[in-house]
Amino acid sequence: MFQNLIDEARQETSQNFLTKSLDSFYNIGEDARVEHARKLAATGNPFPLIALQWPDDLVIKDKKLEQYFEGEVGNPDNPCLRIDPWQRLVIRAAFDVTVGEIAMKGCTGAGKGFTSAIVANLLFDVFNPCRINVTSETFRHASENLFGEISVWRDKMSNPGPGNLVSCQLGDTKRHYITVLNPSPHGKGEAFSGMHSEMTVYFFDEASGVPEIHYTNALKNARKIFALSNPRITEGWFRDLYRPLRGEGTKEEKNDRENATNYCTGRIGRRLCVTIPGDACANVRFGRIKNPVAPRRGVVIEGKEYGPAERIPDEDFEKVKALVPRQIDLEQYQSIIDTSKEPWEVECYAHARFPTEDPVRQVILGSNLERHVEEYRRRAGRIAVTCFGLDVARSKSGDETILMAGSVDGVARKHAWKDDDNMRHVKKILRLCESEYGIDLRDGTNPICIDYAGGYGAGVGDRLQELGCWVIKFQPAGRAVVETGGIYVNARAEWYMLLGRRFDPNDIWQEKPWPFPPDDELIEELTSPVKFPARGGTAWQIEPKDDIKKRLGRSPDSADAMVCLYRAVFELYELENVMRQHNEYEVIAEAATSDPIVLGQHLDNPRIRRANDPVKTPEEQEYERVDPPVRMTEGIESRPIEEIIDDFADFVSGYERGSNQRVKPPTLDFFDNDGDDW
Repeated sequence: MFQNLIDEARQETSQNFLTKSLDSFYNIGEDARVEHARKLAATGNPFPLIALQWPDDLVIKDKKLEQYFEGEVGNPDNPCLRIDPWQRLVIRAAFDVTVGEIAMKGCTGAGKGFTSAIVANLLFDVFNPCRINVTSETFRHASENLFGEISVWRDKMSNPGPGNLVSCQLGDTKRHYITVLNPSPHGKGEAFSGMHSEMTVYFFDEASGVPEIHYTNALKNARKIFALSNPRITEGWFRDLYRPLRGEGTKEEKNDRENATNYCTGRIGRRLCVTIPGDACANVRFGRIKNPVAPRRGVVIEGKEYGPAERIPDEDFEKVKALVPRQIDLEQYQSIIDTSKEPWEVECYAHARFPTEDPVRQVILGSNLERHVEEYRRRAGRIAVTCFGLDVARSKSGDETILMAGSVDGVARKHAWKDDDNMRHVKKILRLCESEYGIDLRDGTNPICIDYAGGYGAGVGDRLQELGCWVIKFQPAGRAVVETGGIYVNARAEWYMLLGRRFDPNDIWQEKPWPFPPDDELIEELTSPVKFPARGGTAWQIEPKDDIKKRLGRSPDSADAMVCLYRAVFELYELENVMRQHNEYEVIAEAATSDPIVLGQHLDNPRIRRANDPVKTPEEQEYERVDPPVRMTEGIESRPIEEIIDDFADFVSGYERGSNQRVKPPTLDFFDNDGDDW
């Protein structure tokens, strides 16, 4: 892909005056050559200028090295430079008037910062006025990293133009400068306003950590935007820069296109999205190393083998010495692949691919859902129905109303329709439940949990309640109801994360699946939300729903309906007792004191446990119930539901009361006695 794009650009260049104008390039004086090269750069060919400005560092003069790099030794039209094909592509795009955005994601040590530094110095050298703003997660990071790199390569220029380096700014006038500019992350990014000029440029270093509002405000007056980062995120504006590449097709095909290099339509002109895997770097591609020590997998040099960590003699080391001194080499690349603990780390830091999931921030992992879908297929969808979850939309052309039907045994079916009338919604729900599942919701024995956010659900839920239905009002912004100790900021965070725990094979439900139908949109919605610490690291919060809508291009109604269904299951089967008995507390972040509070417990809670307290035995953690209600559920064997829950709790914890022996799972099948009817 790199070569194809470069060949296209070169063909375009050959059609103008550039080649002819360079015939007498070296027949003029040094200053005139530099000035002429600046004009060539302004019209789309910056490589002669690079050769003049950094002749000792970047120009290849040895014919033997010509085979490893683009260009021709001694050719002023197309000089052979110590840069990779992807770097040539980025530098050329920086001077292409049709390209407004350039995004770079790469492996560790690919050279994104170096490339950006060369581009920034070239733009500053060629254009006046030219306003270049460098920003990052923090002012210190921006000044010490990317701006520091810019300063280093500025000092190495043979013929730098006007400009003085003062603190974190390089420039000579108010309209011709390179500066570090980091607006407050809590503000609206207005520091980027009022910078209109013929060439206003923004560099976002470690862009995945920069607030989106800064990128949005930069778009208002930018001529070009450069965004560079490691691809360690599953969401955010930097990730969104690459999403137009996905197109149509299977999930694997979309992921492959998103992790390739190509152009797409951007917010200001064309956008070049660059992916730089390790094998796109010269040192890795040609098996080069920085130190005279064999890499961890060994190396063969002209037929002579050197084992891992074996010293390589100088005469042989010269044959495998790094082509690009500061770039990742073969040893570093192999070390990332062989020593990374998680597969996503290899994909990110070695192959520059966006992770398909983030175990740290993602609420529900896609890899945890596969066994539940497979179990649904194995059962051929035969799941008992005793509960319902509803997300209401009042529209005949937009979002769908979603009804999920299921039980503690899993999710049986998803029903979707469009309507803008509350009463028709009510009739549809009652008829569906009775015709499909033989359940009359007006009996009040089978719960339906309804999302009351936005007001649409309230109109349907209140009417159903008037008809005698058991309606559970789900208020996403309300208080948590199961974990009342403060572990979750609100009910939405609580129930999404409880559902995530239900799917997690390493949590208290262990290997017992909760099957649901295979549905790509549903899975995409379930795996989309991310969590982050709140209240000083003592509680979890989930990203706003509007952010998810923007990322998906639709409202996550199916996922919301499944959350409501799970809330109804909890209510009917009183599963909060199981959770309370077998909860696994965790510390999100250290508290201000040296005695961190375990997440989910307040100081005034009698069940508080500090991080350094001994863990109590299951018997000590027994949750005392006083006169628990006995509720019988149609379709389940004739036992009080409390007995079933007790059996299930024993199964999960792996012990019988007064015994260390594991017990069989309880009978939670929803057959009639003869096992034939559902």
